[in-house]
Amino acid sequence: MGLIGMPEAAACLGMSSDSVRRALQNAGVKLQRINARAWAVDEKDVKTFADRRESYAGRGRPVGTTGIKKTKRKAASESETKVL
Repeated sequence: MGLIGMPEAAACLGMSSDSVRRALQNAGVKLQRINARAWAVDEKDVKTFADRRESYAGRGRPVGTTGIKKTKRKAASESETKVL
């Protein structure tokens, strides 16, 4: 496995090139600067980052209950009007 550019890494991760660069830097992955505007990363590190990222899927901020309550109330009021 060799070096790939940020556009290729972004395509693998489904993110923008800038977001990938920042995320990889924050994760401690070593990036190589190719020129003033281009960065490269080892393909193995991108795959490792992608696997780790998938393991955290669904661990974000919990859904608030207020949205659920409003939806239930709206559904209940609609069903009451249909019955009448």
